[in-house]
Amino acid sequence: MKRAVVSWLLTVAFFLSGCASGSIHLQGKNPEEVVRLYYETVNHKQYESLPYFFSDSFGGSKKADDIRKKLNDIDSMEIIRVLGTQIKDDLAHVHASVRVKDRNTGRYDYNFAQYDLIKQNGEWRFVSIESLDEGKQKILLDLWKQQKQLVNSDETVREHVRWIEEQRRKSYREAIKQEPVPVSE
Repeated sequence: MKRAVVSWLLTVAFFLSGCASGSIHLQGKNPEEVVRLYYETVNHKQYESLPYFFSDSFGGSKKADDIRKKLNDIDSMEIIRVLGTQIKDDLAHVHASVRVKDRNTGRYDYNFAQYDLIKQNGEWRFVSIESLDEGKQKILLDLWKQQKQLVNSDETVREHVRWIEEQRRKSYREAIKQEPVPVSE
């Protein structure tokens, strides 16, 4: 349950952001570097800079306070390993294993995250597939398929996937060992 909430918070943070000018410089960075910089920006609580990571078509609120509220339960986020980056034309797909620390419980959640990016004015920015035309959606879906094939064909990546899944199981077992919180009547 907690894992689903953390994943939901990460997704909502993406959807609540739009594009705004900020102190973040994405020029010259590749898609993987942009994703890593996003994590660093969240970890440094630079919420005012987060909207800059999102393409014009991403939509959602551009207010730093909205982003801060959605990320409130996250103490830290880290990319454990980038499993692959696929690029075609002005679109990219980055697949990574991540660890998110819950601010309230101190527990870590292990998961997989997939990011779609579009090159806009020479900078890679996050994009939602729904905001793209049919042709670009097809390109992104092809990139997703390529990434899945890469994961399935590389034994070291498959071993890492198994390790992440084991960490998830351990985290879940720890969570259910905790004493239940009394429900007020």
